[in-house]
Amino acid sequence: MTAEGARVELVVKLVPGALPGSRAHRALLSLASDLGIELRPVDPTGSDPDLATYHVALVTPEAAARAVAPLRQLDDVEAAYSRARGEPPAERVAP
Repeated sequence: MTAEGARVELVVKLVPGALPGSRAHRALLSLASDLGIELRPVDPTGSDPDLATYHVALVTPEAAARAVAPLRQLDDVEAAYSRARGEPPAERVAP
């Protein structure tokens, strides 16, 4: 059971090259809007090509549970998952 008002991070990663304004990016934002979720880019400047494909939203655990499967069904979504706020990335990056 989560505390009232608790939020989790909903993280979505698009395939490489799916930059803002691309068909894949527009499809992601459209579906998120249909699900009542406001995704924000991790790097709003778009200056980091690796981060440019990551988007995040703070949502209730229930909203995350409803959204993950439909988001994963988009062709250009490489990953969609939820995690507790402030957790480190799921993957370790070699130095």
